[in-house]
Amino acid sequence: MVVDKNTEVNYFFVKSGYAGGLTPLLDEDGNTVITGQDLKGWLYVTYCNL
Repeated sequence: MVVDKNTEVNYFFVKSGYAGGLTPLLDEDGNTVITGQDLKGWLYVTYCNL
């Protein structure tokens, strides 16, 4: 999980060998998930500037 520090939008990141992918995390209605600092503590999160 990656969270943009500026927008607090959550992104799902996957890496396998030399390949990888980054996509915004969406809820059941197709909206981006914005939780920001609330995730810290129960899930490994990296905060970065995208």
